[in-house]
Amino acid sequence: MRKLNHDVKVGDRFLLNPSGWQCANVPHEEFEIVEMPEGYFDDCKIKQVNGDATYYIRLGNVEYFCGEEVEHEYGVAYDHEDYQPSGSDESDTDFITKEGDEFGFWYLGHRGSQEYISSTMLQTQFAWVKMPW
Repeated sequence: MRKLNHDVKVGDRFLLNPSGWQCANVPHEEFEIVEMPEGYFDDCKIKQVNGDATYYIRLGNVEYFCGEEVEHEYGVAYDHEDYQPSGSDESDTDFITKEGDEFGFWYLGHRGSQEYISSTMLQTQFAWVKMPW
C-alpha cells in the first residue's frame, strides 16, 4: 500500500515505475518534477534525470509515485485521498473496497506531440479484513 505524498514540488525526484503493457516503453528510472499544475486535475511535467524523456502526469499520480510504501493493518478503513493500493494488493483475498472500485491500469497516451501517463486511482475507502472461518 502507498501513502501518498501531498507535499510534492518542482525539483522533487522519484522512481517512475508504472506497471502494465501500455507503459512498457516508459523508462523505469528516476524522474524530476519540472512543472507543477495549476489545479489538482491538471498535469505535472516530469523529466527523466539521466535522459531526455519527458511526460505529463496527473498530480495525484505523482503523489502516488512520490509516496512511500507502508504496511497495511487489518480492520482499518483507508481513505483513498491519503492511501492507494500498490503491487498485488488488490489481488489479496483479504482486500476489499467500499464501493467495488478498482485501481485502473497505467496508460500511456498522446496529446499531439506530448506524451502523458495516467491511471485512475481508487475513489473509495478500502481495507483488509479477515473472515472468522
